[in-house]
Amino acid sequence: FAPERFGIFAEHLQAGFAKAGGGKDGNAFSIAPYVTVVMGDDVDACRAVVKPEIALY
Repeated sequence: FAPERFGIFAEHLQAGFAKAGGGKDGNAFSIAPYVTVVMGDDVDACRAVVKPEIALY
């Protein structure tokens, strides 16, 4: 998630809040992006650990 690209997600988030009901909105919603890090001397081996996960995106 990149804050400068929020416009890409805004419409979908608002639709989700509306569908959920109960007065939910972006004020009580947090986006928690993360980065997977694998440390090691062998770049190919480190990449192989992460590749199956990021392939789904």
